[in-house]
Amino acid sequence: MKDPIKKHDPGVISEEKLEEFKRIYKTKFGKDLTKAETLEKGLSLMNLMKTIILENERQRKLDKKKINMKIIMKLNQNVFKR
Repeated sequence: MKDPIKKHDPGVISEEKLEEFKRIYKTKFGKDLTKAETLEKGLSLMNLMKTIILENERQRKLDKKKINMKIIMKLNQNVFKR
């Protein structure tokens, strides 16, 4: 396992946020985390959330395109019926 502390950019997660995550994790799972574990799990959670958000945005764009295509198809049908 790579050492997450070596690759940690302090601008990504503040110490306060790490401590808050550590507190929530202990409350939820009853386990104390080391600083490295806290950072690793925190970054993993952030990456997962980013993936989900990006996938949702991609799906919304596809849905919008699909709606637009249906409108265009309907308009074309109406034009050619005349």
